[in-house]
Amino acid sequence: GQGGWVRARHLESWADTLDARGALPEILRRLVRATGKDVRRIEFPAEEQTHRPEWDGIVEAAAADVYVPEGTSVWEMGVDKDFRAKFETDLGKRTKSPLGLDPAKTTFVFVTPRKWQKPERAKKNASVAPWNEVRIYDSATLEEWLEQSPAVDAWLATRLGLRPQGVISVD
Repeated sequence: GQGGWVRARHLESWADTLDARGALPEILRRLVRATGKDVRRIEFPAEEQTHRPEWDGIVEAAAADVYVPEGTSVWEMGVDKDFRAKFETDLGKRTKSPLGLDPAKTTFVFVTPRKWQKPERAKKNASVAPWNEVRIYDSATLEEWLEQSPAVDAWLATRLGLRPQGVISVD
């Protein structure tokens, strides 16, 4: 087949389900493990652990890959319909209180399984300072990342009921 099973449109409709809220961190944890280079620390509390006051995710990687930045990255995510407001609220809140991290040495990553037409505009409008870098990953980014991670794609396809008949997960 062409690329993976889970496409952006599947993620966008899945975003409205109850499952999405608790599972998004697990998907990211699996993706970071699958493609991250020399990952030294990874924390993405999932399911009932998602309502903690800390970061939604934190990663330390000795080298960069396309999706996982080198050094420390902090991850905030939401399945909210108004993902722009969630991004601005999270960025503002974490800029005021970076929980002991130095934003100048940290990449802030915001993830939504929804379609974000022009994330660059949001980054320009947001005060990206004091962060080293701010990234926004949407349904299209996640689709591309899943294509690079066939095992995670197969796992998620099964969870979403998309896996073709007769295909068995080695997991």
